[in-house]
Amino acid sequence: MKDAEGNPIVTGSGGELSNAGTYWPDPGNVQWQEFFAKKLNKLLLELGGRWDAILIDDFFGTQEAQTGFTNTAPWANYQTDAAYQNAWIEFFTNVRKKIPFPFVANLDGVSVTLTPDFFSRLAIAAGGIEMETYPEEYPIEDFRRILEEIKKIPKNVRIHVNSKPSPGWAGNVDKTLFAYYSFLLFADRDREAYWTYKEGVSDIPHYWFKEFDLNLGDSLGDAKEINNLFVRMFENAIVVVNTDNENAHDFERLDGGPFYDVAGNPMTLPITLEPRSAVLVVKNPTELIRTGL
Repeated sequence: MKDAEGNPIVTGSGGELSNAGTYWPDPGNVQWQEFFAKKLNKLLLELGGRWDAILIDDFFGTQEAQTGFTNTAPWANYQTDAAYQNAWIEFFTNVRKKIPFPFVANLDGVSVTLTPDFFSRLAIAAGGIEMETYPEEYPIEDFRRILEEIKKIPKNVRIHVNSKPSPGWAGNVDKTLFAYYSFLLFADRDREAYWTYKEGVSDIPHYWFKEFDLNLGDSLGDAKEINNLFVRMFENAIVVVNTDNENAHDFERLDGGPFYDVAGNPMTLPITLEPRSAVLVVKNPTELIRTGL
């Protein structure tokens, strides 16, 4: 990549990445595509071909994200973000003809929010996608668009979600479960979707919550938006998520019942979900705890 004066673009000091002085490639350059594929195939051969995918970290989809995170000069190779994104689609289309496995591009949250359509296009072209920002503190309309884009991604394409905590998440059980339940709005037994989470820095203990082992059963369809809440039905439970950053919303009474919380206590509807909160409404408590582990 080059700046307006024709100089190669390198990562500057003082950005969020530690690799100052690193060159950034031009994805639309055919010679770079060929070099990349040749280099990677050589590596695969030397390692005995034991890989089944490759993660591309620090993947930026817009100039705003690139310059903001890396402290680099604006690029001049492409006049618009759309042109730059199309070059990456071309890159993966060409390179994957030479590489025998998919890529998982770790797309920055700025690009996911500004150009959500690129999120799904990139996932399909590369063979996989990773988000470190889901669900973060997206406005409800951005959250809605992300769910809509995920529906466009074939179920055999890998989706990695690493819920990276905002300040104050560390050790906060409610916020960790909020992230997990948000993931369940699109996860499925027949979809290649995986979730991990961080609780602040690495020296903070990570805990395994019983909610991770519950047997929700098969999903009964996609998530729906009801009264500004995102709701997804499973055989044994209902996932309800309030992604609104400011307002509480009520989850109204449903047909059927009775309903329980995850501890097996009777639950009375309607219930009020505070901003940025989620809950699991249990339908079949006996089946729910049969994890099969």
